[in-house]
Amino acid sequence: MMLKLENYGVSLVDFLHFQRKQLQMMLKVLMLILLSYFGKAIPVADDSLTKKLLDTHHCYLLDCGTEIYVWVGRSTNLEERKAANGAAEEHLRVHERPKSNIIRMIENFETVSFRSKFDSWPPLSDVVASKDGRGKVVA
Repeated sequence: MMLKLENYGVSLVDFLHFQRKQLQMMLKVLMLILLSYFGKAIPVADDSLTKKLLDTHHCYLLDCGTEIYVWVGRSTNLEERKAANGAAEEHLRVHERPKSNIIRMIENFETVSFRSKFDSWPPLSDVVASKDGRGKVVA
C-alpha cells in the first residue's frame, strides 16, 4: 500500500522541504556565537568547544539545532543580557526555527546538558553563593 501525501493535504514539494529542514537541523554542528557590545553576532571559530572560550564579560549563543542556549557571563550588565535574549529570538526567526527552545544559562550555574555540549569542561568547584540577605528576616 502506497501512502498518498495529497490525501493528507500535503504536496510532495512541501513534504521534501520539511524533510530537508529536519535533516539540516539534525546534522547541524554546534555553533558558538559571541554577542558583541554593539549587537553583532560573531561566530567563535575553534576546533573544539571548551569552557575557556566563554568570557565572563560577554554573552554567547550556543546553537544546537533543536535548542539554543543563551549563556550570560556574570560580569555583564542588564542591557547586554536583554540584548542576548533578543538575539536568540532573532537567530531562530532568521533560521526559520520557531519550534526550537531557548534555554538561558548564567555563568557557574550551567546545566549538565549544556556542559555536555563542550569537549572540555573542568570539574565543578564549590561555588560560594552571595551571603547578602542571609540572616536578615523581616518581622
